Amino acid sequence: MENTNEANLTDCGGSHVLEPPTKTPKFKSLVWSLFERVRINEHGELITKNKCSICKALLNGGPTAGTSHLKRHLKMHEKAQAEAGQMQLGSDPHDNLNKYGYNKENAHKELVDFIIIAELPFTFVEKHDFKGMIQ
Repeated sequence: MENTNEANLTDCGGSHVLEPPTKTPKFKSLVWSLFERVRINEHGELITKNKCSICKALLNGGPTAGTSHLKRHLKMHEKAQAEAGQMQLGSDPHDNLNKYGYNKENAHKELVDFIIIAELPFTFVEKHDFKGMIQ
């Protein structure tokens, strides 16, 4: 037998049977970058849980749990962050550094004011470059 790993062979009465190597779970989903697998003692029994690195919440983590509930949990964090409005740095007209939050309605008003004050034709917003910028 060529190309076989001797460590994976079992002797079965004169013939050799190839046994699959012991598999370790592969965490391929991107959600695992924000979760840690932990074992906790719950009512005297060790249970696997997934610990969120953002809020430290413990979510179901058994071998058949999957990742859908983890993705939903992360969406909750995304929604909360969007509602809070992430602060950004910018300068005021006097070149002082200030922080400000993005507001969609405010940005829309500023864009409309820009188009009107600059006396741009309404066809300006139909151009490919403009559409790409606002997406």
